[in-house]
Amino acid sequence: MSRMRRSSPTLLGIGLIALVFAAVTIATAPGIYSPDSVGQLLEAQRGVYSDGHPPLMAGLWSLLLRVSGTAETLYWLHLGLLSSAFVLFALAFRRSDLPGAVWLLLPAACSPAILNFIGVLWKDVGLAVSLAFCFACVALSRAARAGQITTLLVVLVVSFYAVGVRHNAAPAVLPLLWLLLLPFFSRPGWRRSVGMATLAIIGTGLLLVGDRLVSYQLLDAQRLHLEQAIELYDLAGISVISGADVIPDEAKGANFSSQALRAAYGPTSSSSLIFRPDRATPPLLQLTANPQYLTTFRQAWEHAIINYPRAYLSHRGAVFASLLGSFWPTVDYEQESATFEASVGVLGDPAVKSIDVGRPIVGQRVAASLLMAFVNWAAVHTYLFYGWLWLLILVVTFVAAIVLRKRPMAEVAIGLSTSGLLYLLPYFFAAPSSDFRYLYWSIVAANLSTVIVGGILIQITVELLRSRETQARKEAVLEAG
Repeated sequence: MSRMRRSSPTLLGIGLIALVFAAVTIATAPGIYSPDSVGQLLEAQRGVYSDGHPPLMAGLWSLLLRVSGTAETLYWLHLGLLSSAFVLFALAFRRSDLPGAVWLLLPAACSPAILNFIGVLWKDVGLAVSLAFCFACVALSRAARAGQITTLLVVLVVSFYAVGVRHNAAPAVLPLLWLLLLPFFSRPGWRRSVGMATLAIIGTGLLLVGDRLVSYQLLDAQRLHLEQAIELYDLAGISVISGADVIPDEAKGANFSSQALRAAYGPTSSSSLIFRPDRATPPLLQLTANPQYLTTFRQAWEHAIINYPRAYLSHRGAVFASLLGSFWPTVDYEQESATFEASVGVLGDPAVKSIDVGRPIVGQRVAASLLMAFVNWAAVHTYLFYGWLWLLILVVTFVAAIVLRKRPMAEVAIGLSTSGLLYLLPYFFAAPSSDFRYLYWSIVAANLSTVIVGGILIQITVELLRSRETQARKEAVLEAG
């Protein structure tokens, strides 16, 4: 009876979280499609890939499409990973005697910044749900003190997908592998730290190598060399800020001029520089597949950074500040949902109409409208859609978890906040725009680390109150005696 009573709060918490995800499913199933999603779906259908989209993600989608006959399976996989992560965390908190953390999972699941993107078939979402699931597996394994080998195998498989959909997430995987290796290094000391760090780096490197083999050898993906887009964006920024023309002639479009460059350049996006404004107008800066030109671009980029470091840092700082301080807050479900009429939004593509993208659940229009109203309200009246808030939360939870490191689950909170920071901060050097979705994993990690730290603080408060109550009773007995 007492065991059932102890389990009831956890079961109730899991039930409420399940209700949240059920509502989200009604609003977003069988998936929300952006233009990138449509392009990736077409690659999956045709079996012809490029690294303009993650080949591993498109390859998995192609496999799911052929096995199930419908494109909605990738949506269910992503939603299943995130919902499973919340359930596994709830079970881990129960075993760690952190009932407060179980209840804090509910507001985390309702976070508008998480709900806003959960139904979108994006690589950013695939990364976030995969890493959340991996950290949840590690948390439960550590709480149960069992299943380390099974957890190791599961996490390696799922984290392979995470790194495959976002190569720049490799640093964010390091804290996950560190936590994964902890049970296998029982003796504390510097040798343990060095050994785990070395294995974590090697493991992350092997995941990247494995992804390249799958992408370019197994799937034969075409190389588009998209790194040149960052290089040209940086060269444009350096040119505008320093006043020196550091852009190679091979990269300049037919209508390029210094005046046009200054007019088109901005810290919010590189699109106006490297993409056509319309079919009749060529872009200012031209991407290339010519190996010689690619080498020229790289050398010009390196020399410009060395010769104009202040202009480079000023440009990169402005882009990063734009990423943290402005946002593309909401996804318009009525324009981008695969579940509405084929003539609506991006799914008007005739090639996509031939693919079974699934059917909406009854009540979707109402549920989607309510969800969008909630997300839009939060975008207007809160700071939840500003990147700097989540950066601050990650820093605070990291410091708090370090202070509370001897408490159950504190190491998982350290890993989550560190992973979120290692994913967010490198965008200083690599962000091509201020697109809020780039921060999705950092937002999920910040929510989960806050849940753990909050649960620990609640438990400390309860223990303190109980201790005072016990002390008061003892003093009352002494006085009565």
